[in-house]
Amino acid sequence: MKGGRRFWLSTVAVVACAVIAPLVLGSGNTTVWMFAGFDALIVLGLSLLMGYTGQISIGQAAFFGIGAYSVAILSGKYHWPIAASMVVGVVLAAAVSLLIGGAIFRLSGHFLALGTLAFGYVVSAVMGQSQLTGGAVGISGIPVLSFLGHQFTSNSPVFSAYVIWGIVVICMIGFHFMLRSPAGRALHGIRDDETAAASLGIGVLRYKLQVFAISAAIAALAGALYAPYLSYISADPFGVSASIQFLLMAAIGGMSLMGAVVGAVVVSFLGQGLTDLSARFTGMNPGTLELFAYGVLLVVVMLVSWDRLGLDAVFSTLLGGRGSRSSK
Repeated sequence: MKGGRRFWLSTVAVVACAVIAPLVLGSGNTTVWMFAGFDALIVLGLSLLMGYTGQISIGQAAFFGIGAYSVAILSGKYHWPIAASMVVGVVLAAAVSLLIGGAIFRLSGHFLALGTLAFGYVVSAVMGQSQLTGGAVGISGIPVLSFLGHQFTSNSPVFSAYVIWGIVVICMIGFHFMLRSPAGRALHGIRDDETAAASLGIGVLRYKLQVFAISAAIAALAGALYAPYLSYISADPFGVSASIQFLLMAAIGGMSLMGAVVGAVVVSFLGQGLTDLSARFTGMNPGTLELFAYGVLLVVVMLVSWDRLGLDAVFSTLLGGRGSRSSK
């Protein structure tokens, strides 16, 4: 009961922030708040995957890109209805996740992280070099998403912020009820002891694949909204560096539903604050200062939550290590 009460209090706090923030923030910060909503959607799915199945994904940005490019190609180039192209993007991402997940989830530790990392690199390379995706130039002229008499676009930041954060809240509530269902109890069992869960007849691989598909679909939904919001996309936001940033957001939040939102907001506003700080005082390249700050955050997260969050396999893989951190 206490956990449920905390969740609903947290949800009320998110709703209050979602309503008030676009009204009190300036136009620049409202845009940052908007992009934090996109990040929060992606990190919600990632936190569900890592926090409840123990599976490490360094490829969430690839699913984000699949959703975005599906809308850009189908609606921007072939003039499909934008709603239909969004559905295709979400379904395609889920299907791809099931296709690769069947092989990747038979791996463990470094090999599992390496598998998702390789997938992220392959998708990023295809997006950046394929003629269909516009290569390095990208795709422009993506139709604007309109509903309720308003347009979901950067020219309507307040309405757009309400839409994206409304979807974040809906996903939070949906995941909460899912985790309290029989399927959710099975996920709790997998998280606590995978071997014991399997001995009780729980289909461990099946549940892992289902959660992976859900996390991929949510990331693709964020991408399917991102493309018409900007009306232009290129491959840059969908690279492996973005996937690592999503991992950082999830780790800061502690792999929980509310933590996903907090981590996304903290990292998003930290990045904007560092950009402003660089421009005003340091004279440094904004990317350099941002990279330094993320590095410090990464070290802190590793020291505090390394083993608990399973980050040893992630970062040892990224840094080319041979094994996880040795125990005392």
